[in-house]
Amino acid sequence: VALGVVHLPRLLENYSRRDLARLFAWQIKMYMRQIDGVLELEDDVKALGFTMRETFYLGQKLQFQAANELMEAMGGNLHGQEILAHIIEARLAWDCPLPGDPLDLPHRLGRMAHCLLRGPEPQRRAELFGRAA
Repeated sequence: VALGVVHLPRLLENYSRRDLARLFAWQIKMYMRQIDGVLELEDDVKALGFTMRETFYLGQKLQFQAANELMEAMGGNLHGQEILAHIIEARLAWDCPLPGDPLDLPHRLGRMAHCLLRGPEPQRRAELFGRAA
């Protein structure tokens, strides 16, 4: 984060909106790859006594905190994190259904759509952003 505070503002100040959109798309792609990597460790995660959702939530919380610290140091904000949280929540709805959630395709797709539209539940939202709304 410290290195980013020094160099990232200078790097991003010349980015066009198109460049920023491409950067955001790349960040989404990297998050999806990180989720893929953690999914490969499912047996190990469970052997340690954690659920996959706990593992994802902890990682997401830490990454969002680091990004927020970086943006605060730069004097900016992270408008895209709300969108990113919705996308991640939808991905987790597919890969890690909640206990009791039906596993058939229509229900899983419906749960994903719900997560895309509504994002994290209020408690999770408060953990990620420090607020419920």
